[in-house]
Amino acid sequence: MKQRPWVHTPTDSGFTLVELLIALGLGSVVLGIMVAFFMNLTRSSIAQNAAASAQHSARAGVEHIVNDLRMAGLDPLKTAAPGSKKSRPRAPSCASPRTAAISPSIRLAATNRHRMVMSTTSPKR
Repeated sequence: MKQRPWVHTPTDSGFTLVELLIALGLGSVVLGIMVAFFMNLTRSSIAQNAAASAQHSARAGVEHIVNDLRMAGLDPLKTAAPGSKKSRPRAPSCASPRTAAISPSIRLAATNRHRMVMSTTSPKR
């Protein structure tokens, strides 16, 4: 008896077309779930970073305004040392490593800007 090549016999090795299609479908579903999970994770991370950046900018801006007001002579909390017109340095309201690293540079920029304004507005002798 002559065997036909398209007939499946128990001695044949390999996968059938139906088995391959089922494996491909299941693999596609698993891969799709994984991609959706990582896309959601990325979106969440971007949103958290944006919120943290906005909070950091707001905190730095408030600190800048407070320093400008103190340099102008306003000291409503009476934190200035007795007998002096300069206020004592205060710890940042939210002491985090990020704020502590940024605040001195903001203070320096505010001081330099104040000096620049004072030097340009003072009358010439």
